[in-house]
Amino acid sequence: MHARLLWLPLAAVIALGCSSAEDIPRVDTEPTECRNSAGQVIDCDIRLEEAGGFSITLVGRSCDALNNEIRIDRPTVPDPLVTADGCNEPIGTQWDYGTTTPFAAGTAINVVIVADEYANPPGLRVTELPPAGGSLTSWRLDFEDGADQDFNDIVLELRQVPAD
Repeated sequence: MHARLLWLPLAAVIALGCSSAEDIPRVDTEPTECRNSAGQVIDCDIRLEEAGGFSITLVGRSCDALNNEIRIDRPTVPDPLVTADGCNEPIGTQWDYGTTTPFAAGTAINVVIVADEYANPPGLRVTELPPAGGSLTSWRLDFEDGADQDFNDIVLELRQVPAD
């Protein structure tokens, strides 16, 4: 069990005996709630419907935190760190995986966000988006760092990219 800290300015953190913001505990956040487009609870495994790759796009953010790492836990990729600071990436930034060497159909994708731990537990909601115009299923990932409970601190869209 992790100790919970309140959202405090750096001066207060130092006054409590922490020498820097680096002393704030970090926590890995995996999907905690997953739903389909109709709002029904579904399995949190994101799986490719067919062979190919996937892209992750930052579609929104509303966070003041620093160092919210986004990384790929599954499948194995050459560089699992998507970004070291999702709160400061430009909206629209896209990262592509499996475009050179496609993943097999059924490959599981697990995105993890590593962030500082605050008063509330962090959360990652995954919503399956319906296919549009013959496209494959995509997913929206809404991250909450725990400083509030709005689930809009980092918003990502994960899209399948069919093999050529």
